[in-house]
Amino acid sequence: MATTNYKVLKEEKLMLGYFIGDVDLKMLFSSVETIRGDADYDARFSLLYDIRDAKFSIDLESIQAFVERLKNHNVFPLPGKRALLTKQPNQVAFAYLVREFGQSDTDSFEVFSSVSKALQFLGARLESLDSIEATLDGMKLEL
Repeated sequence: MATTNYKVLKEEKLMLGYFIGDVDLKMLFSSVETIRGDADYDARFSLLYDIRDAKFSIDLESIQAFVERLKNHNVFPLPGKRALLTKQPNQVAFAYLVREFGQSDTDSFEVFSSVSKALQFLGARLESLDSIEATLDGMKLEL
């Protein structure tokens, strides 16, 4: 069974998302809607999804549908950067497909295997690395 968690780090202008288990398209849509419904949601924030503990059972058409839904529902109404943390081939394949379909002139999706490189891409302060890693670890323990 898949589970997800997220945190908004206002000071860092960063949203963290964490997925564990077998993730399907329904869960992806649900997690995006949950984040958007949060009072602390700010479309100007960068986004870091940690998918290192997830397994994706999604086909190419589902990924295309997911990205189209993100675009059509204006989930990311402002230009921004989104980073995906991966470690397994299944995750990397999913992340690169999202990157391929989600990339635009105003949005940038990148795939990383380390938190520090992802934060560097997102423009977060590297002094916050330990704090952000601790937050990600805490998100895992909450599930």
